[in-house]
Amino acid sequence: MKLRLIWKLVLINVISVLIVVAIVDVALRALAADYFMTLVEEYDIDPSEVHAMFLAAVERYLVGACLAACVVSVGLSSWLTYRSIRPLQLVMNGAKQITAGDYSVRIDESNCGEVSDLARTFNQMVDSLARTERLRKEMVTNLAHELRTPLTNIRGYLEALTDAVIEPHQEIFSSLHDETLRLVSLADNLLQEARAQAAHGGLRITTLRLDDAVLQSLQLYQLKFAQKQLHVVKQLEAAAVEIRADAEQLAQVLTNLLENAWRYSPVGGNIQVLAARQPMAIRVEITNDSATSIDPGIDIFQRYERGGASGSSADGGTGLGLTIVKQIVESHGGAIGCDLQAGKTRIWFTWPA
Repeated sequence: MKLRLIWKLVLINVISVLIVVAIVDVALRALAADYFMTLVEEYDIDPSEVHAMFLAAVERYLVGACLAACVVSVGLSSWLTYRSIRPLQLVMNGAKQITAGDYSVRIDESNCGEVSDLARTFNQMVDSLARTERLRKEMVTNLAHELRTPLTNIRGYLEALTDAVIEPHQEIFSSLHDETLRLVSLADNLLQEARAQAAHGGLRITTLRLDDAVLQSLQLYQLKFAQKQLHVVKQLEAAAVEIRADAEQLAQVLTNLLENAWRYSPVGGNIQVLAARQPMAIRVEITNDSATSIDPGIDIFQRYERGGASGSSADGGTGLGLTIVKQIVESHGGAIGCDLQAGKTRIWFTWPA
């Protein structure tokens, strides 16, 4: 492909030179030759032999100039074409390496000249792909761990019951039920993430009040907050407006945000749920005291990312909750963000009013 493109560009330059030479030749024959004949007639000189000598000299020098122009054109166009195509060739080779699964390839932007923006965008794309691949592998490992633990427990209980090692009683059945709920919760998170990805095409929009939706979600978490002795402060006067939303998905947004605040708050911590008016939108903020430090360099809305210092799955999360929130909010035309501070985490989203 590279050689074909080089020859095409060289051929274009050579054709351009030939066209220019042809125009010059026509101009010389039509104008210069006529002017020469006028001078010959004015000074009474036999024009036939001199005219032929003039045209021969013009054609000779024109052919020489044409050959020189073609050589220079081919040389310059080949050099310029190589300089222009080389960065594209680097990008193409890099794309082939990425296709083969090598995400370590990077392009030196300083050697790309006019297409340095393309090289910069390519490197950013590779960085994003490498990060996504890393998170995917971590997620597979975490999922395998989270699936293995409850399945191992369930298997152990069932084998013990089958072999009559232990007697069936209420405590065992409760443990089996809890482990089953862990599996169901994991499957639900994965299903919700898949649904959120397709949210743009399947929204069931209705009219509802935002403050009512927030209060309903808070009511569901009242027991969890009480068990952890969390102090909840809410200011929802600004959210007492009607909005257009998919009620089920809005409830999912609020549930995931409250779950996140409950999960990462220390015992006896504080949670604030605030609403504020903006032009054509309502901004809702959920702020909680952070029990663990959060790396400010991470994107907590990135799929499979966790906000804890270690990023482990010890808290039982799958790293999908905030990703689902982001996809749902943006599918409704809203925006979402976070402010990470020492000891506090504030997640906010705007919803069109």
